[in-house]
Amino acid sequence: MELIKARYRIRCEMGGCRSVSDFTIKTARVGIRAHLHVCRGCLGGLYELIGKEIVPKPIENVIGGRKKKL
Repeated sequence: MELIKARYRIRCEMGGCRSVSDFTIKTARVGIRAHLHVCRGCLGGLYELIGKEIVPKPIENVIGGRKKKL
């Protein structure tokens, strides 16, 4: 997936939003629905919702875990 700046003035496709899209989310598939056009406000709301659901792992766990204290 890619997040790119919108090249055309297209209406936001998120729910009932009637703003002009600022960004386009491009998916890997090909076809008529391969792009999702979103405005800055809806993208921010989507970012907050994803942040609540998907929490990144702490850096200690990614590198190799904590060392045990004896």
